[in-house]
Order: sequence, then structure tokens, then C-alpha cells
Amino acid sequence: MKKSYTKLNILALSTLFIFALLFTACKEDPIVGCMDPEAENFDSAAEVDGGDCTFARDKFIGSYTGMMNCQGLLNVLNSDEFPFEINESLTGTAQEVGVLLTNLNVTLNGVVDGNIVSIDSEIPAYPFDVNGDGTLVIVADLFITGSAELNAAGTNLEGELDMEAFAAGTETSLGMDTCILTGTKN
Repeated sequence: MKKSYTKLNILALSTLFIFALLFTACKEDPIVGCMDPEAENFDSAAEVDGGDCTFARDKFIGSYTGMMNCQGLLNVLNSDEFPFEINESLTGTAQEVGVLLTNLNVTLNGVVDGNIVSIDSEIPAYPFDVNGDGTLVIVADLFITGSAELNAAGTNLEGELDMEAFAAGTETSLGMDTCILTGTKN
């Protein structure tokens, strides 16, 4: 009788072990994905961050070789060689960028949404060489708005910037101009 009792114990333990193994083996792996809600590939079902988040601004980041063409008052800014850089904003959200207009030594604030970067910046006391001869003639406060679109390949950027200049520290408008900005990513 003792032998069958031991066999029964071994059988019961073996069965319990097999069930335990089956239940732990059937446990699903956690869902790995991007857990940052500001990312383009945010996965609300993700349980473990996969470190693969991508942001709309990432495709804009880089150096560009471009041109600036203003038709009116600000035509002194025109250049067929107008380099600019788009960088991550140091103080903003994952969608904010800084657009450094290298020739002007000015950084504009931008917000990216899809393939569009929107600009809205104020540049106080900007020194203008309105004659283009290297002589400072006027200091103006600039208000710059506009947007530019990055093509699907992520290589070409084209847009318009509306710039209004005011005599520095006053509300006296010196004029407004729309400038075309284009660039090819290096």
C-alpha cells in the first residue's frame, strides 16, 4: 500500500509541476514600444519603453544650404547663399525647435507639426545695414511669423517669413515684407 501512495504523490507533484510550467510558459511578453505621448510613434499599449521614440522635429534637425528672397523693404537680407540650422529647443517641448539664420546671427523659435515648422519670434534691437555697405544705419525690433514645409523625402524646406520692422523701442512701423526661405538639407 505504501508503494501506491508514493506513486500517487509523485504523480500529483508531477502534474502540479507541469501545470505550473504551462502557466508560467504561457505568460505573454510585455508590450515594448514608445511610451512618450509627444512622440509620433507613441504606443498607448506599451508596457516597457523600447527607446525608439521619434518626434516630428527630428526630421528637421540639421544644417541647410539655402537662399532668402525678400521683395520689399527687407531686400537687403537677400542672399543666394543663406545657410541656416534647425536644432532642438533647449527649453521647449519635443516639438519645439530653434532656427538659426546664420547670415543674420538670429535664432527664431519654431514649433513642428508633421512636415510644417511654424515660426513666431520677436528679435529686439536688430542692427540693420540697409545700404548693404557694412555701415549700421538703423536698429529695429523685428516681429517674424511664418511657416515652412519639409518635403516627403526630408531634404528640402520651403516657406515664407512675414517680417515687420519697428523703430527700436517704439511702435513706429518701418514696414513689412514677406521673404521666401528655401533650403536643402546637408
